[in-house]
Amino acid sequence: IDPVDSPASEAKHTPTVTPSSSGPRRDKGLRSFSLKVCQKVEEKDTTTYNEVADELVREFQSDDSIPFDEKNVRRRIYDALNVLMAMDIIAKDKKFIKWKGFPQSSEKERESLDRKVKELNREVARKRKEVEKKATQYIGICNIIKRNEGAEEEEEPPEDDDQPRPMHRIKIPFVIVKTSPTNEINLELDPSRQEALLNCSSSFELHDDVDILERMKVSTVASEEDLKSLFKGCPELVDVILKGKPHVISND
Repeated sequence: IDPVDSPASEAKHTPTVTPSSSGPRRDKGLRSFSLKVCQKVEEKDTTTYNEVADELVREFQSDDSIPFDEKNVRRRIYDALNVLMAMDIIAKDKKFIKWKGFPQSSEKERESLDRKVKELNREVARKRKEVEKKATQYIGICNIIKRNEGAEEEEEPPEDDDQPRPMHRIKIPFVIVKTSPTNEINLELDPSRQEALLNCSSSFELHDDVDILERMKVSTVASEEDLKSLFKGCPELVDVILKGKPHVISND
């Protein structure tokens, strides 16, 4: 700040209004004054030392219960402006003070933030794929339930009780083992039927119900309205599904 704008040059028209005080509420540090001055300049964008000082003095004067030294306040404002200028937060053009903004993050910090953003984007993409998969499974299960209900109604009881009932229903979950006819397979189930041990004499492939149902095109709907009806409790999922798996709407 130029000497012309310093508190010393304003002593002739800014007399001390009350004796100085070292009370804790008025004995503000330079950091506190810098924050107040910073906020004031940011609000105005372009201002002057006199304008900032006059407004802050009036704010301090509003509390008559605690005396203060106006010269001391203006001197602290002057020092705070110099600190903000040194930090390149404000700039001075003749008698005008202009707000520049807080310094940009260092290159290293920006690189760190970029990495975090990329990691978050990858996590969002992974979560989106997971949601799409779960939603597709849900559509398939709903279709299987509907199909099974219809199949039960179409079944007729056999004439002979010993005759096996035709199985029109699809029971889930299930696993299909694909292997050669000569492969010896030994399957053991635990009593709870929650786990199975599969031993084969040669190579084999396992396909779970999710894979099979998707190949059967069971996890589809006839129209977007049907899709909205399935997810009426969470309509936001409809756009996610249509964007990631547009083939969920069958063209048949």
